[in-house]
Amino acid sequence: AFSPDRSRIVTASEDQTARIWDAATAKEIAVLRGHKDPVFSAAFSPDGSRIVTASWDKTARLWDADGKEIAVLRGHESIVSSAAFSRDGTRIVTASDDKAARIWDAKNGLPLSEPFTHDTAVSLAQFSADGWLLVTASGDIARIWDARTGGLINDKLKHRGRIWSAQFCPDGQRVVTASGDKTVIVWDARTGEPLLDPLKHEAVVWSVCFDPSGTKVATASADKTARVWEARSGRALSPPLKHEGSVRSIQFSPDGLRVLTASADKTARIWDAHTGAPLGATLKHESEVIYAQFSPSGTRVATASADKTARVWDARTGQPLTQPLRYEGPVWSVQFSSDEQWIVAASADKTARIWDARTGQPLTEPLKHDSEVQTARFSPNGRWVLTVSGNKAHLWEMPYAASAFPGWAADLAEAVGGIRFNDSGISEAVPKEALLKLRDEFPKSQAADTYSHWAKWFFADRTARAASPSSAETAQEHLKQRPR
Repeated sequence: AFSPDRSRIVTASEDQTARIWDAATAKEIAVLRGHKDPVFSAAFSPDGSRIVTASWDKTARLWDADGKEIAVLRGHESIVSSAAFSRDGTRIVTASDDKAARIWDAKNGLPLSEPFTHDTAVSLAQFSADGWLLVTASGDIARIWDARTGGLINDKLKHRGRIWSAQFCPDGQRVVTASGDKTVIVWDARTGEPLLDPLKHEAVVWSVCFDPSGTKVATASADKTARVWEARSGRALSPPLKHEGSVRSIQFSPDGLRVLTASADKTARIWDAHTGAPLGATLKHESEVIYAQFSPSGTRVATASADKTARVWDARTGQPLTQPLRYEGPVWSVQFSSDEQWIVAASADKTARIWDARTGQPLTEPLKHDSEVQTARFSPNGRWVLTVSGNKAHLWEMPYAASAFPGWAADLAEAVGGIRFNDSGISEAVPKEALLKLRDEFPKSQAADTYSHWAKWFFADRTARAASPSSAETAQEHLKQRPR
């Protein structure tokens, strides 16, 4: 996870540690040692001053931003599967296989209430937007608690099958749950009362989400359909959105007007969120579509498939915008950069790769790992890519230029290539002295723009320079750590 100011990254590992990294240099800042078993999760507080980790060793731990342990959150009697800060950063909630969730003081790690108990392992725990309420899910029951006192508000959020997904409405007033009992229920987050009759499917409901306005709910089911419902009335806004296989994921477009589904029937589809009408052509793969995502503007869609490809589509027409982005194994995840210029996809073939989102051309060589890459994502500013493979996280630098292209760059390209076109359009050789002159000038330059910084790195001693313009480690140090 990135820190709020994007300057650091914290990772959790099976090696019983979490680690803090400098997001600009990929240098390790601190190793968080103390857990006795694998660390499941790690997260920064909203202000970035603290870190919370959760482990199989039955504890969560609180650390300062430098990696110094502040407190051990003791009290769980089994694996702590997740830990998260409240939005204001003053509290921490943990969920455990010991059938309980707990809330802790984020300053000193002391428990703030009695455990929030269930009869089986707690699979999720989430604060409301204002932090006053807590929803927990265990087996077929979700419960709403007063997050300040620990008092049970009610345990009426009852399904007849396992709860697979739960989400607060953006305004925090409602909670929606999806279950193996083939239903979705919208509940009043204050009272725990159902606000409408169950929204029914004919098989397990895997996923549920509110739209950005909180007025609609979308559901995805193993019954080969997805559905869009009016969140206040429960009225189906359209006929079922039909696939030929289980629908595992669903997502609203950024404007809430469309939904995107991904299915085991080898397709992803875009639908009108109000009418249910399919929009544009079906997005076809040759095997199961594992994941699908709108671009930040909602104008394009990226899909990841077991057919060993990721693909980019026009969200309006459904037409492919590039050639398939090919791998040698199933593609597990795909993501646009925030400016939509690039795409990163992660594969079972032990690689991730960066692609030009407009042309579909690779921008990097495959980013090699020791095992399959489960996920890859851009930092919010697009400068870095974070990948997770096995028990390791890797940070990769992206090419970046925020200023206008300088005139000397063409001179440098010609000098390196040894050829240029003269004013008459005739090619001619570039003397070696041109390159030597540039090499001598750049170390003296006071310019601090991105291109000048790169040029100084380019001309630096290659036996001693950094592995990249923004790296703090040398090329030799980098090669020692790189998977073979």
